[in-house]
Amino acid sequence: MIDGQKPIARLIYQGKDIWGAIEADVISLTFTDNLEAKADEIQLELKNESGKWLDAWFPELNDKLQGFLGYRGGKMLDMGTFFLDQPNAHGSRQGDLFTLRGQSKPVDKSLKTKKTTPYENQSHKQVAQKVLSDAGLNMIGEPPQLSFARITQRREFDLEFLARMASDYGCFFAIKGGNAIYANRDDLIAQSPVRQIVKGSRDIMTYSLKHEADKTYSKAKASYFDGNAKKNIEVEVEDKEIKTGDKLRVDDRVESEGHARKLAASKLQKSNMNAWTGSFELVGDPSCQAGQTVSLSGFGRWDRKYIIKSARHHLARGGYSTAIEVADARKSAA
Repeated sequence: MIDGQKPIARLIYQGKDIWGAIEADVISLTFTDNLEAKADEIQLELKNESGKWLDAWFPELNDKLQGFLGYRGGKMLDMGTFFLDQPNAHGSRQGDLFTLRGQSKPVDKSLKTKKTTPYENQSHKQVAQKVLSDAGLNMIGEPPQLSFARITQRREFDLEFLARMASDYGCFFAIKGGNAIYANRDDLIAQSPVRQIVKGSRDIMTYSLKHEADKTYSKAKASYFDGNAKKNIEVEVEDKEIKTGDKLRVDDRVESEGHARKLAASKLQKSNMNAWTGSFELVGDPSCQAGQTVSLSGFGRWDRKYIIKSARHHLARGGYSTAIEVADARKSAA
């Protein structure tokens, strides 16, 4: 609890505010906010003494749940919109319970089918628009500004394919509330920290920090086929902040020097971001969201800026807590 403020939540189910009706039954509310690759998740653990969740209040697949979490009279975190799936009922002699779960992408069988599809003479944005249109998803943000003579989705799920393309060329990609979000990695990293975490402060419940020097590379090398020269040409990018380190070899074949440089720079950045990582469990903080940055103070060599890879917000009878996973906010070498 911050300065005596009471943690509160608000839930809107299929357009109706239900928090007042269910608050007494809520054992816990957990929201997991992911930066990329994984969908966001919400989970409600509820008492079910009346049995209403077994029938009258039973959620239907893809019902929409919107949530907010924070402090009365203070900042509220917009958790987004979730599509409900996998309800679970369980109980014992101590009582009956019901678990409500949802994720930030709709449950759609077409998204669970691996495909092989070639795309020719299209930009990254055009490919993304085609895939997302077929999936009924909207695009927010801009994919990397690249064009391809040919790029192939090879035995991949649609969203897996788009996530790979985005990650290879310096973007984060996520599905939130039925929207596909593209965010330039360097733009997020350049943001000012939403807070500073100071060693010894009372709002730190636990922390763990790790440095893995073997995950750092001073340079990355990629290659492309030069049609005029009829041979493979290698390009190299350098992270000048890494004074010593191995050379990262990027095996993916690309079609131009520009593609090769962007790919090598992106792979180098992602690898070096994982050299300095950490996890913190804090007194509930709505400002800690995936994609925001924080800074550390008093932690010696770990004092630097980090990007939040995931944030888990948990509200229960015992209070509100936030657990975050962070990685070094390192800019691209490009």
